[in-house]
Amino acid sequence: MSARSGRRVDRLIQRYAPDTSIKELERQNNLAPGALSNHLKPASRGRFPRQPILERFAAVLRAPLREVTAAFAADAGLALVADPLPAHAQQVLDDYLALDTKDQALARAILHTIRHRPEPDQHST
Repeated sequence: MSARSGRRVDRLIQRYAPDTSIKELERQNNLAPGALSNHLKPASRGRFPRQPILERFAAVLRAPLREVTAAFAADAGLALVADPLPAHAQQVLDDYLALDTKDQALARAILHTIRHRPEPDQHST
């Protein structure tokens, strides 16, 4: 791990939560102590966290998940090769990921209903 590890994540946090400590972000979001800060300790720097951790940072910072993921990936020395989603699709994904499990299931059911609704009768007036 280089001395530069963590710089992208630090900049991301400063951008979305300027002048707010990690401990304060944990308190403001009713998270257990260490829910965020444990992933920013020197021993954890340069590691790529699991998806729920990335989602937690995105929710707390109110930052796009893609941006949070990219920051942690860069600090871990990983290159993301996927094409970015269009902004409107990323917004839908971010909104979906901000929902709790029950509401995610409801959102999927609603989208399924919309996608599979019958075509309107072309001959009706």
